Amino acid sequence: MAEIYLILSLTMLSLMALGVCFYPLYRAMGLKVLWILPLLASLLVGGYMYWGGWHDWASFEHKQRKLQEARAMLKHLKSPDLLIKTLEKTVKLKQHDAKAWFLLGKLYSNQAHWLKAKAAFAQAHRLNTQNEQYTVYYANALWQLNKQRFTPAILKLFQQLLDKNPNQPDALAMLAMSAYQTHDYKQAITYWRRLLRLVPPNSAEAQALINAISQAEQKN
Repeated sequence: MAEIYLILSLTMLSLMALGVCFYPLYRAMGLKVLWILPLLASLLVGGYMYWGGWHDWASFEHKQRKLQEARAMLKHLKSPDLLIKTLEKTVKLKQHDAKAWFLLGKLYSNQAHWLKAKAAFAQAHRLNTQNEQYTVYYANALWQLNKQRFTPAILKLFQQLLDKNPNQPDALAMLAMSAYQTHDYKQAITYWRRLLRLVPPNSAEAQALINAISQAEQKN
């Protein structure tokens, strides 16, 4: 829309300028000279658009619009409540969309709405039992709701993950924690050693695991 206004303005200015320049010729030739004014105005505007700053200006306008769109999207993303409402509408329309249920569960969990998170993760897990992340988040929501205490159902979910993928880090970490809490130090050490092979050497995670193994060995 701004481009149209600019073209019209340039055309009007060109006609006015040409009118002033051709006034002496008009007095000499009369109305015959008027037909050439629109043609010259078009040539002037076209020349500006081709050789002048038109393309730079149009490019600037395009970038400004993209920037405004990006800012609007960022503002939208900064509003978790709005995102939650959007996803809630999505899962009502697409009840078999496991990814939408999972994303909704993550938003709930980010706000510590664990009951709603559990329900959303349960749906995602039910729709796609092969997705590790869906199972991990579902089990974690159950664990959070149980005041961070393990139940047979929670342990079963993590064990199923480990049966499918022996190097599943979340399952190894949670099963090690459960074993340590129930004083099964030997089993905790086994899980932590397996997890230690998966983390970068000399990292903070590796050092924390080494310390945990050392403490468990002292109690074993």
